[in-house]
Amino acid sequence: MENWELYFFPIFFGLLIFAVIIFFVIYIVKESRKKMHISTYFGLKSAKVKFKIFDTSVMHSLFVFPKRQYEVVYRLETEEGKIAFTLDDRLKVETNSRKEGSEIISFRRFKPIIFFEGNKAKKGECSVKIYRRR
Repeated sequence: MENWELYFFPIFFGLLIFAVIIFFVIYIVKESRKKMHISTYFGLKSAKVKFKIFDTSVMHSLFVFPKRQYEVVYRLETEEGKIAFTLDDRLKVETNSRKEGSEIISFRRFKPIIFFEGNKAKKGECSVKIYRRR
């Protein structure tokens, strides 16, 4: 074990380069999240996105029982731009100011997908809640 330098320096520099790469990836992800200014709150039967700038899309799966009726209550609000959401490819709502409402839907699967989309939207929120009808 006289030539321990032969193994030490390549391993040390490899770990150093790996640590620097991880640091820069974390830094880039943090900076991009700051630029988006987006907060998401997801639950089993609700989804909410608050934003200062929203120019991307967000997906979430909700939990429901199939073939039962649910009331979907939604609220969309923005000062500029356009926001929209699609629920399980059956309900699509979009607006460029403010919109509230509710729909009665029966789902075909356990986890319907909700898809929020913003197009140059500024200062607002999107929220969707699902209530089971009795």
